[in-house]
Amino acid sequence: MYDLFVNTLNLTGGKEAAGLPNFLVTAAPRRSARGREADLLGILLTFSGSAPMSAEQLRELLEQLGARYFATPGTVTAAMRAAAEALNNFILNRNLRSAGEGWRATGMLNLAVVRRGLLYLGQAGSTRAILINSGGVRTFFDTEAAAQPLGTSRAPLIRYSQMEIQPGDLLVLCANPPAIWSEELLKSATRLSLDVLKRRLIQDAGSGLQFALIQPGPGRGRIIPRRWSALEGQQPTREAAVPPRSAAALPDRPAPPASSPPPFDEDLEEATSGAAAPPPSAPPASAVRAAPPSPRQPSPHAARAARAVIQSASGASAVWGKIKSALGRLGMRMLPGSAEKPAGLSSGAAWFITIAIPLVVVAMATTIYLRTGRGEQQRVYLAQANQFAVQAQTTDDPALRRNSWLQAQYWLERAEQFGISDQTRAARLQIESALDSLDGVSRLELSLAMNDTFPQPVQISRMAFSGQDLYVLDDRSGAVFRLISTNIGFVLDKSFTCGPGQMGALTIAPLIDLAPLEINNALNAAVVALDANGILLYCGPGTDTRAVMLPSPMIGWGKLKLMTLNRDVMHVLDAEKNALWRYDGDRGQFDNPPGPFFSGQVPARFDTFVDMVINAGELFLLRDSGELVQCTYSTVPAIKDGGCRDPAALTDARQGETRSVTRFENALFTRLALSANRDSIYVLDSQNNAIYRFSLKLNLDRVLVMRMQDGTSLAGMTPTAFAAAPGNIFYIAFGDTIYQAQVR
Repeated sequence: MYDLFVNTLNLTGGKEAAGLPNFLVTAAPRRSARGREADLLGILLTFSGSAPMSAEQLRELLEQLGARYFATPGTVTAAMRAAAEALNNFILNRNLRSAGEGWRATGMLNLAVVRRGLLYLGQAGSTRAILINSGGVRTFFDTEAAAQPLGTSRAPLIRYSQMEIQPGDLLVLCANPPAIWSEELLKSATRLSLDVLKRRLIQDAGSGLQFALIQPGPGRGRIIPRRWSALEGQQPTREAAVPPRSAAALPDRPAPPASSPPPFDEDLEEATSGAAAPPPSAPPASAVRAAPPSPRQPSPHAARAARAVIQSASGASAVWGKIKSALGRLGMRMLPGSAEKPAGLSSGAAWFITIAIPLVVVAMATTIYLRTGRGEQQRVYLAQANQFAVQAQTTDDPALRRNSWLQAQYWLERAEQFGISDQTRAARLQIESALDSLDGVSRLELSLAMNDTFPQPVQISRMAFSGQDLYVLDDRSGAVFRLISTNIGFVLDKSFTCGPGQMGALTIAPLIDLAPLEINNALNAAVVALDANGILLYCGPGTDTRAVMLPSPMIGWGKLKLMTLNRDVMHVLDAEKNALWRYDGDRGQFDNPPGPFFSGQVPARFDTFVDMVINAGELFLLRDSGELVQCTYSTVPAIKDGGCRDPAALTDARQGETRSVTRFENALFTRLALSANRDSIYVLDSQNNAIYRFSLKLNLDRVLVMRMQDGTSLAGMTPTAFAAAPGNIFYIAFGDTIYQAQVR
């Protein structure tokens, strides 16, 4: 678990103001929904237009947004959406009710959640989040979301991102960062003291600038405000730490129960009209450690409060006596017979009947509502969805058509809250099909591919398809498992062994990568795997496992990370030496020393590469930032290497407007694979459960979005590996579970 160290800056009119009223950072309250207990939440809310809200009203609004987030169970993105939708409804309703008073506003929302070493971002409107770490500077911003701020549509557009975060990383939340904040300016921010960093950020930034700076550190889930004059490595004393349930620079407020989130559909005018008393200042550390003070007399204010409490208790006792007497008389009147002489019933039976009759009436009323009222509400929402669907089908404007389908999807989701029926399923298929057509999306219908279980907990990180069998690499044990194809799905070959251990004079370390071999290889193996020390392990069914030490290059090995095999040409990536070595083999054997792949331009930062594939004369490398590097080469000495594009341009022409980017901001690319006929490159987006299909020229032509064939949700599931097989079949691993799908 992390602590969050927080700095804010509010520069208005060239002068620095105290605090940032539109920013809140808080840990989970004691009564949080399931799944929210370990979350640390940051919210930056920025209004544009005419938005007459005081600092007190902004604080109330932010606290209710935080309460809505922590009251929502399930995934982080589901809780983010609940908070964003609540804010969106508030802005829409306030705009409508206060149109005559000059209120006309839109909202830009930046949500950041730190949870168990992962950072989740949710963004709506034109706002940015900047993550600075040893790997560089990464800015999260989406032009489509920027064009649709909160308060402009009933269905808010929210973009989600997810990545790992480490102690010492810096996260900057800012609605409109100055142009001077370039990657060159920010990349060294983690090595600067806070006062130097502050001067660098506000220099030439103009007269108005608001941002929040969040830095995680090892801890127990505390929120710790910092002064700009503090050094970055300085840790606050125990007395200065803010308790886990408090928000930075804000007083504690009781959070509502998780089962009853605050009603955002109502106007907050009354709730935010009064100004709360300022929080008491914290005593100095010396006073905390001092001896306990001597007893003192209560103040007049405390005495008056005590008398009021006693009087209230006495009054409550008298009121309860009257209520009890009235209930007794009412019970006697409800029973058969006279009030003086009930019809032969004991007092216990009389009380039972008195209590049971109202309960039965309430139960009957509830049943009638559930059977008729909820159904009627569902029909109203379905009618709204149908109205927008008809509007989408009758317009020729692509933007309006898309917005209408999104509105139909929003009202359908509202209807499904009252139950899922054949009618709602048909409507969802129609809406998804229309949006998929607009977005260049195909659906991957996932079904369980494995009819067996592993003997131990595994985390599948690599997969290879060989013959009819599937070989998977477990990241935890560093061993390879064989899954045999049967008519009831894949089953585990329990006699297959391929993993670390002693083999003759060689000690095999945990395996780091694997690749399928050609059928007629000299060792009669199905796959070859590589460990971090440069040992190849040849494994196959019905054959002995063989270990062979690869000939090392002249400069020796550093830290081996990746391996790829194309026919009899193997490439091994050394992250520490910043080198890629080429081995020319013979029927799967690689006895000759390697040569360098690069003869000219060499990409930087090999330690950031997470996967690679080679096709004919082209190499594709994937960085952990989601960027691709494309290099060309030739084995003919007379032909020079074509060099590298680092990063390569990714062209998206799915919606008729060709645009090129170096990475897709709302995707998290983690794995690469070539298609079976080697004419396309597949990239796994583990954040959105999708596979992007690129041509060899890196033109995106299709996004394959996964969903369960049986209709169950993929929420909370993250793909860890995949493999492409002939027949447009994909095998996708989610930790220790493997699914299959076919592109239709």
